[in-house]
Amino acid sequence: FKLFELVRRPLPRNAEDIGNWFHVMSALTWTAMFTNAGLVVFTFGAFDDPPGYFGDLPRWVYFIFLSGALCCFKVATMILIEDVPSSIQVAEEHHAWLRSQVDNDAASTERPQEEVDLAALDLTVDDANTGAFRDPANFGIPIAKIRRRLAAIRKRRKSKRPTRVPLAEGEGEEPEEPEASEP
Repeated sequence: FKLFELVRRPLPRNAEDIGNWFHVMSALTWTAMFTNAGLVVFTFGAFDDPPGYFGDLPRWVYFIFLSGALCCFKVATMILIEDVPSSIQVAEEHHAWLRSQVDNDAASTERPQEEVDLAALDLTVDDANTGAFRDPANFGIPIAKIRRRLAAIRKRRKSKRPTRVPLAEGEGEEPEEPEASEP
């Protein structure tokens, strides 16, 4: 039970997006911005001895300034980079147009279904040795292709040597005669 139900690999399914993981990743990026700003300002000592034009400001001012700069950069990046690339948008619009065309064609060519008398259907299967000839065109094979196949089969049969076929247990092997070629 454990192997077949509890620890079984999940079946793959299509999804539009990553779902709730988007919110988790977004929260992580916002938290990482503030964490990194705090590390740079309070522990790395990057703002311990700033140039003279910054003056003597407390570290929390530098933290707020750096956090604000990172937030502006993140928002600008979110605005400038599209969520869905333009090539994907074009493909989706084209697929939607094709679906609408197919739906319109299907609606315009819809015919009422005819009643079928099931008793009138012939469901018998002919024996393979009856010699009934079926038109190969019914199966999508052109006559010329069948003639080429028959010629190749006849050529193989002519060039084929007799092969040894094992008989019942205890008996020797006799050579198998090649089948006569068809006229």
